[in-house]
Amino acid sequence: MATILVATWDGAGNFPPQRALVRTLIDRGHSVCVLAHDNQRADVETDGAHFLPYVGAAPFDSAAPGSDAIVFDAVVFAPAIGVSLSAEITRLKPDVLLVDTMLAAALAAAQASGGHAAEGARRGVRPRVDLQLPSLRTGRGYATACRPCRTVAAT
Repeated sequence: MATILVATWDGAGNFPPQRALVRTLIDRGHSVCVLAHDNQRADVETDGAHFLPYVGAAPFDSAAPGSDAIVFDAVVFAPAIGVSLSAEITRLKPDVLLVDTMLAAALAAAQASGGHAAEGARRGVRPRVDLQLPSLRTGRGYATACRPCRTVAAT
């Protein structure tokens, strides 16, 4: 069975369908690790996945007042989220990555890893993401494209 690494965040509409996919993959015998914010730990562990915290990322709770004002800095373009994903890719060497489409820095890290990258948790999606992102190393913008080599989806 596959080792699957999921990068997600506490987005009000993002996390519930990803949880359903994680549970299905675990039920089918896959080993699933979920990289997420600390406030998601209980849900991830309840679903039977291995919880991995973002290291150095600002805490984020979509239910907190004012969270919409900080979402781009704290989540979407947060370098620490991309760095955390890169570290876990190196450590775990997953067979499959599932990366939430809102995590631009994580998508860049997935593409840079040269491994498998799948955008979001949608069945049958062949992602191509073209973004101008700040480089995690140089601060300069660059274009990135993520195309999955292999995806595992609920059928």
